[in-house]
Order: sequence, then structure tokens, then C-alpha cells
Amino acid sequence: MAKRRRKPTFTVSEDKRGTGWHVDVVWEDGVPEQVSGFRSEAEAQDWKDHKSGAWLKARGTKKKTKKKGRR
Repeated sequence: MAKRRRKPTFTVSEDKRGTGWHVDVVWEDGVPEQVSGFRSEAEAQDWKDHKSGAWLKARGTKKKTKKKGRR
């Protein structure tokens, strides 16, 4: 049987203390994870859009992408 890869979702959020931003990662099985340390929403969004794929690749997973066109 082939090993199933986890496909997470990413959401940019402000820290509860209002001191920075983070990216919430929720894996397909519902397990949450957080990538912290961003000084601005734009910095967190940039990481999500351009660097999360490399982060997933380093973990042996792939980023979920939207398919273009009709199914």
C-alpha cells in the first residue's frame, strides 16, 4: 500500500499579544502546527506564498495547490 502524504492548509494570523505574526498550519489529519517569528502580516504572507513549499519539501511533504481549469 502506498504511503499517504499529508496535505496541510496555511493561514496567516496575528499573535494574541499583538507582538508579531505567525502561520497556522493544519495537517489533513487535523493536527495543528505553528510557524512563528514574523514581524509583519506581509512577511508571514510572503513565507506562506513563496517559502512554505520548501519548508514542506524539507519535511518530505508537498504543498496543496489549487488546480486550474475544469475537472
